[in-house]
Amino acid sequence: MSTIRPFIIAAVFCTALVRALAQSPIDVITQALQQVEQQPRSLDISTDKAAQALAAFSAKEACDALYEKLQRADPVGNQHPAIMKISRKLSSFDIDGWVGHLEVEPAPMTLYSGLSVAFASKESHSPKLKAFAQRLLSDQRIGEERHGEARGYASKGLRVCDHALNLLWHIEPKATQPSGFPVDAINSTQRRDQMIADYAKKFGVTLIASEDANPLKEPPKGHPPATAIASPGSNIQPSPPNKEQQTSTAWLMWLLVVITATVGAVWVFLRKSK
Repeated sequence: MSTIRPFIIAAVFCTALVRALAQSPIDVITQALQQVEQQPRSLDISTDKAAQALAAFSAKEACDALYEKLQRADPVGNQHPAIMKISRKLSSFDIDGWVGHLEVEPAPMTLYSGLSVAFASKESHSPKLKAFAQRLLSDQRIGEERHGEARGYASKGLRVCDHALNLLWHIEPKATQPSGFPVDAINSTQRRDQMIADYAKKFGVTLIASEDANPLKEPPKGHPPATAIASPGSNIQPSPPNKEQQTSTAWLMWLLVVITATVGAVWVFLRKSK
């Protein structure tokens, strides 16, 4: 029993080490969100640690994991701010991948929150994000419900197009930003529509005119086709697992097994020689 005890201890240690080192981006984000849920004041500390841990992965892996969590996030809780803060602190953010996710997002509230995450990232000035936000200037679906504010607003909550307009003005030089920016729910719908029309005229953006002005529908003839967006009933296929990460994890496990066996053999040899 005493002979195999070192092997058991080494095996337990190596198993714990493999689990720690083989942690996925989604695990890192899940832990950060759990910490924030348990202790809201830890928002900055938890998201900073998560961003540091995600630096070990590729920008695409971090982007995919953030988007997966965004889809499941509680819209009222601290999860959206936490995801935004993580994206802001990442040194590298796969904005093209993020826009690719949003292009097939059927839920307006998730799309709205996805714009906020992109807004917060260091890649918010991406041409691809700008082109996507310009297409959303025709999406009049509600993206953020109002939760009984003290002031009685005469208009409905912010729409996807309103948030897209805020993002677009954010990436323009401050000197060009109009009065009334950023748009919020206190602005009447007519005022918001006017600001969208002003932006479209200034930058030559063609707004899609339809009953509900939803760019998810096919644009009229003569307009450039927007990227197809999935219907609410469609299934979004998850990203395939990263083969490089799987390979490196397998090699790491084999290496730790060899180290464990070597340490055990040396220990047995030294014990016998004594």
